[in-house]
Amino acid sequence: MAYMESIEDIREAWDKLHTDSESHRQAYALEEVVRTHLQPAKERLVDEAMSAARHALDRLPTEQVVQTVSDSLMDDLSVLIDLLMETLALNEFGTWLEKLGVEEPGGAEIRKSFEHLHAEVEELVVSDTYVTQAAEERVERVCRGVVAVPEVRIWACVRAVAGLNTALMSSLIPSPRPKNQFTPC
Repeated sequence: MAYMESIEDIREAWDKLHTDSESHRQAYALEEVVRTHLQPAKERLVDEAMSAARHALDRLPTEQVVQTVSDSLMDDLSVLIDLLMETLALNEFGTWLEKLGVEEPGGAEIRKSFEHLHAEVEELVVSDTYVTQAAEERVERVCRGVVAVPEVRIWACVRAVAGLNTALMSSLIPSPRPKNQFTPC
């Protein structure tokens, strides 16, 4: 009976399976909490950036243009924030600077901000507990902290102004008329 397992081997396999599935559930729960707290923080930043961009322009864009640019900005911001959150989890300060468009070595303030946020993320990742109220508060602090990084805010405002400006400029360019179409006098 070469395939027979001992009771101890079966228990060990069961415990490993249970532990692995439990840690997956905890990781999934933590990821959900991050998504829950990150979305409103990103929305507030996009709203602030769009408001600043609208005030910076000579012409007021239509609500449709604002919504289109806002949606595009939210998509781009989500990618950036995901990358920044990953660099925090992996403790990759150089990548953090690169994604923010800051040349190394970066300033003392940006390093301090990164280290603080990384410590918060690390505490979340290494904790063996379920998502508790304290963990949710820590997640909320990290989400607000990442969105509040001055370089992220500047990035969002620059993108909002550029997006609205491009949309407004493209609306000023007349579309070409088909041949043989006359303009009434």
